[in-house]
Amino acid sequence: MADINDVADYLIVQLSEAGEMPSVHRLHKLLYYVQGWHWAVHDRPLFPERFQAWVHGPICRQLFDRFSASRSLYAGVGMEDVRDGFAASTLTAEERNHIDKVIDGYGIYPTFQLMRMSREDSPWLKARGRLPLEARCEAELDDDEMRRCFRAQMEETDEVQTRLSVA
Repeated sequence: MADINDVADYLIVQLSEAGEMPSVHRLHKLLYYVQGWHWAVHDRPLFPERFQAWVHGPICRQLFDRFSASRSLYAGVGMEDVRDGFAASTLTAEERNHIDKVIDGYGIYPTFQLMRMSREDSPWLKARGRLPLEARCEAELDDDEMRRCFRAQMEETDEVQTRLSVA
């Protein structure tokens, strides 16, 4: 199982090399999608850390704590924030390929749209329950709900692609 900090560092490197300085918030959203799609495709999480249903969408407390002393949620991170000694090879080729696919699919969206999209997903909605949108919440997203949500999206995507290829 991967370490969330290695996945975050890999994201920072990949995005920085593409000319982007992602915010801490953006990292959380991309990590949420990395984890969700890993559940859908591989039936297991990529990393053990869980997300909480914060106002800003899914946030991983451990990653938040890593940056909170030096960065706000909306501050940018760059190569100087990658941990000393990090090497992409700490992740397997399969893990890197998975992360790259998520970057390709979700990296096109601005952070605000990623936040909006993630707050429309059932794991975040169910974890928050009836709380108002602006209410503080640290309830964890349910792993089974993440698997169901992303697997349903995967099946829907496959059906659409099949219909388009037949047309």
